Amino acid sequence: MAEAKLKAAIKESENFQKQIEQLSTIKSFTQLISGLGQFAAGLKGIINLTKVWKNENLSTGEKILQTITNLTMSLPMLINGLNKANEGFKIFS
Repeated sequence: MAEAKLKAAIKESENFQKQIEQLSTIKSFTQLISGLGQFAAGLKGIINLTKVWKNENLSTGEKILQTITNLTMSLPMLINGLNKANEGFKIFS
C-alpha cells in the first residue's frame, strides 16, 4: 500500500516537472516572438528615415527633428527586441 502511494507520488512529481519544462519553453518562445516583433518595428522606423530625408517638402530642421524623434523611439525598440530575442533563443540552443 505504501509502495503504491510512493510510486503514484513519484509519477505525479515527474508529470509536474514536465509541465514546468513546457511552461519554460512556452515562455522562451513568447519572448523570442515578442523580441522579433519589437526588433522589426524598430527596424521599420529606421528604414522610414529614408522617406523623411527624401521628402522635399520638409526643411532641414524638420528632417533633423523627425530623425531625432524617430531614433529615440526606434533604437530602444531595436535594442530591447534583440535582448528579448536572445533570451528566447537560449532555450533552443
